[in-house]
Amino acid sequence: ITVEMDKRVQVPIAKDSNEVEDATGRIVINIYENGDVMDAKGKTTFDSDNDLIDYIDTQREMAEGLGHKPKLHLRGDRRAVFREARRVINCAAKAGVADVRFASFVNSMGNY
Repeated sequence: ITVEMDKRVQVPIAKDSNEVEDATGRIVINIYENGDVMDAKGKTTFDSDNDLIDYIDTQREMAEGLGHKPKLHLRGDRRAVFREARRVINCAAKAGVADVRFASFVNSMGNY
């Protein structure tokens, strides 16, 4: 199982980034450079907190129904404003998801 990645999101580079070994239970949310918050496929935009909470809650229930621990997998564009990441994290907490993973890449030189 892999994490869906919308290539329009350019995640930050981090020194200590690891490849996802187990994508089960991951609820992928993308934050784009322009501040849009969307689902894993980049097709549904969450303009309101209530829409985002409902989506994450539904995904949480599905993950738990399959016996997986739900985890927010936040793919924020490196040029996006952090306030949107904070908004998504708060909405996830309201939906009962407290485990947050941030997407990043290590560059080929091993530095950032």
